[in-house]
Amino acid sequence: MNAYSDLRRSESDISGEHGGAGEHGKSSDRRWAGEHGVLAKLIAALDEMISGHPNDHIQIAALLRDLVAKSLAHFREEEAVMLRCQYPKAHPHHVEHQNLIISMHEYTNAIATGHILVNAETANHVRHWFASHLKHHDHKFAFWLETDNSDG
Repeated sequence: MNAYSDLRRSESDISGEHGGAGEHGKSSDRRWAGEHGVLAKLIAALDEMISGHPNDHIQIAALLRDLVAKSLAHFREEEAVMLRCQYPKAHPHHVEHQNLIISMHEYTNAIATGHILVNAETANHVRHWFASHLKHHDHKFAFWLETDNSDG
């Protein structure tokens, strides 16, 4: 199984296609599925841009900046729900988000300035992180909500 199929499977897990997300997560669950879909589409657009125009560092960096901006907005919403629900792993999840944003800013700037050679690994790196984060961190949160541990 490749990283893209892992991403699609993880996205469906988080979206609630395999069950609800408890009382605290139902509306957030559907909204996050849509946000995850937007992020997945940006990653697919990044794939297409790299495949078709690997030397267009400006456009690739613009797509990455858009991905970072939308990810940051999503992370803020997700973290707000975690805090409202008193999710015990909210802080490590927040740190994971912070590390990704810092890494993506550095990566984007390196691409924009031509310090990193853009190739298929560029999109694979982004896709792998996204799929891994969904599969491990967001899935744990969704499971925690499903089991209705948010009350204690």
